[in-house]
Amino acid sequence: MLTGVTIAAHIIVDGLGVRSAGPTLQHRLAYVAWLYVLDGPWLLLLAIWLRPALVWSHLRNNWWRGVVGGVASNVSCAVAIYALALGPMAHVAALRETSVLFGALIGTLLLHERFGAQRVAAAFAIVAGLVLMNGPSVSCRSKLLGPANTS
Repeated sequence: MLTGVTIAAHIIVDGLGVRSAGPTLQHRLAYVAWLYVLDGPWLLLLAIWLRPALVWSHLRNNWWRGVVGGVASNVSCAVAIYALALGPMAHVAALRETSVLFGALIGTLLLHERFGAQRVAAAFAIVAGLVLMNGPSVSCRSKLLGPANTS
């Protein structure tokens, strides 16, 4: 439950931040860029401080993986944060969490992990939630009683 609360708080903070950054694309991208500047380098600096030889050796041999992964991760995050400025936060958050479905699919197809009953149930719950949030609006009153009399 704490994970869910943390994710919800993170999305709300990002949504409010990007919306208050300004009305233009440049303002919103500046918000995202400052997030990266203020959040980004600290873990690498800590790793270098704790294990400098290991980190530098790994970077020399695998720098390109970091670049590819970093670009993909940053673009993905920037698109998600920008989307929070364009639509209802709840809908964007729900769509953002569909990445879990893609992760399960990649795990099954590329890593040959089992797609057991728990994953099927979780995938069904995610898709059902998306359909309920983004599907056509259904009014019980109009279905049962007919249109409201406005005269």
